[in-house]
Amino acid sequence: MLDYLVALLNHPLALLVGIIAIIAFINIWISQSPAFKEYSKMSGNNYLVMQLSRGNYGEYRIFKALYNKDNPTILANVYLPHKDELTEVDLIYIHSTGIYVIESKNYSGWIFGNEDNREWTMTVKGGKRYRFFSPIWQNRAHISAIKEYLNLQEEDRIYSYIVFGNNSTLKNVTVKSADTFVMNRKKLRRTLKRELAENEVVFTPEEVDFAIELLKARTGASPDLKKQHIASVKKKKNQRRRM
Repeated sequence: MLDYLVALLNHPLALLVGIIAIIAFINIWISQSPAFKEYSKMSGNNYLVMQLSRGNYGEYRIFKALYNKDNPTILANVYLPHKDELTEVDLIYIHSTGIYVIESKNYSGWIFGNEDNREWTMTVKGGKRYRFFSPIWQNRAHISAIKEYLNLQEEDRIYSYIVFGNNSTLKNVTVKSADTFVMNRKKLRRTLKRELAENEVVFTPEEVDFAIELLKARTGASPDLKKQHIASVKKKKNQRRRM
């Protein structure tokens, strides 16, 4: 085995071919996994799209972390009507203790933000700063759409999770609401597991199944529907810039 590795190192082209073959095998293996097949069905994203888009890749990493083929309670890319428009919810985890709405922000850099602020700031290497719409405010619109669509009551619990990529640092992020959480992706499973254990049961198994059925019907959006949503998002961004 050692002689074979030494021979590869002495032949760069053979080494390159070997590395490419290994990467291709890993990619094929991932693309055939139950978690990715389910994510692809809901999002409409094939493996290449998922790998080339930072946003889609972040969503998939969260989906994979929470996916359980024997008890599928995680949904991706749910398009819901909201104020005469469509809003796209990145991920929804449905449980007997409530509905956990996840906004994925697969960013890098230092993140600064306050729950009350309309805009947050990201600082990247070199000191360059970017402003972006508050993900907490963004997720509030998603939660409002879910409440309307499922006709939820005030006592039904719905939680907001803002999940940044592991390459970002939450430098100064302030959250006051007990039902809102901001974290890096690596902390999501631990935090959610704790909340599921501590929160009171509010939905029966039948209600959980019914909510999953209704929301799952809003996944797998057509290309035209996605274009419509993207146009709506761009319009809102332009309106915010003029404010």
